[in-house]
Amino acid sequence: MLRKFFTSLSLRNLIFVGLLLATAIGLGYLANRHHLQRDITLNASNSLEPASVSILGQLDGALTITVYATEQDAKLGDIRKLIREFVSLYQRHKSDLKLVFINPEKEPEKTRAARIQLNGEMVVEYAGRNEHLTQINEQSLTSALLRLAHSREQTVMYLIGHGERK
Repeated sequence: MLRKFFTSLSLRNLIFVGLLLATAIGLGYLANRHHLQRDITLNASNSLEPASVSILGQLDGALTITVYATEQDAKLGDIRKLIREFVSLYQRHKSDLKLVFINPEKEPEKTRAARIQLNGEMVVEYAGRNEHLTQINEQSLTSALLRLAHSREQTVMYLIGHGERK
């Protein structure tokens, strides 16, 4: 009788549906939790240069990028979307990078306090210091991050009075 129970068609269908459901839930969990992305474009336009990734690794604390941009720009259209997509390349490698948008038309006091000159200007803040960026490209943002990462003041010493020329 037990043998007949396990060979019945309805039980096999029930087991199949259960396994199919478990597989779908497992794949959904993996797709939601593990972000795997590969850049297969010809010129690697969807990934950062190794130098940029290494500079991001040097930054220990949280990094904040504040963008002062309106909803629509006359030349570029949705400038916020462009900046969000650009900064997402950096957020893949630095999870504590925070992106904040401020509309200069709605909050002119904050815009004046930050001394913003252009629509779409970014202020990169790290360890109590900041850098202003007016260009949206990898080279300018990585250079700003490098300046923020290496902030130690260098001491320059020189000798005088030992026979050298003046």
